Amino acid sequence: VPVAGTLLEFVAATFLEAEDAGAEAVVLETDLTELEDAARHSPEEILSRIERLEEGMQQVRKERERDLKCEESDHQFARQAGLFLTGAEAKTSALTNQAREAERAFLSMCEYVGEKQCNPEDVFGTILAFVHTFDTARMKMRGKAGASS
Repeated sequence: VPVAGTLLEFVAATFLEAEDAGAEAVVLETDLTELEDAARHSPEEILSRIERLEEGMQQVRKERERDLKCEESDHQFARQAGLFLTGAEAKTSALTNQAREAERAFLSMCEYVGEKQCNPEDVFGTILAFVHTFDTARMKMRGKAGASS
């Protein structure tokens, strides 16, 4: 194992040593590809967008009811809207549940780092910077290991 000059290089060298012993390679930049997206979107923003989607679906429900009440209609819209709503309601409900779970996980992560609330851009931006720095240190240590072989 090459001599590490920093704690980060030591951690990277430890990962490389484990990989050489047969452990699965970890490349954080490729393993954590969603970090940039996570930094741009807060759980509240996602829930707000889902709420707007539900409001649109409510409008479709109203129009469907209006079509069903109309005696001159062939009710084609109502049939198609009913099919749409059946599928969309289940998907929207699942999205809402996932978004609420993500919000709980994010708040838990904020508490873990000592904050009651935090900004996704700050938290995930910091993690993203660490990931980049870690992978750079890992490549540097791999280069040192190759040079000493």
